Amino acid sequence: MAPLCSSCQHAHCFTRANGATTTICDVSTEPIRVPGDILTCSKYHHKGQPDEWDFEKIAWVLQSEKRGKPLGFRPPKKKDE
Repeated sequence: MAPLCSSCQHAHCFTRANGATTTICDVSTEPIRVPGDILTCSKYHHKGQPDEWDFEKIAWVLQSEKRGKPLGFRPPKKKDE
């Protein structure tokens, strides 16, 4: 198994009964078999790291009601308001 690929979200790593491993990379439109000696990759993306799309899904859109007013969080409303 390619050491770098084992933690990449684009890799599919397989281990057969005889102990041999195969890694398939699907970063391009045509999946490719990866040789076992990959040390760097320009398309590497760690499985545990969120990507730009993940951040866009949870992002807050802040809109100002009037120009010149500050943007940001407001203090919580009090119970008597």
